[in-house]
Amino acid sequence: MEPSLDALDWNTARFIWAKMIGIIDRSLDEQHRSETTFRALK
Repeated sequence: MEPSLDALDWNTARFIWAKMIGIIDRSLDEQHRSETTFRALK
């Protein structure tokens, strides 16, 4: 096995994982913000 290929796979997997986490964090933030806005309007 080529170590460079392993490193590339690891970097790609880490990049995809970070992207997924970022999307989840953003959606949670938007949900929290809409809840706060809804509470303020109520």
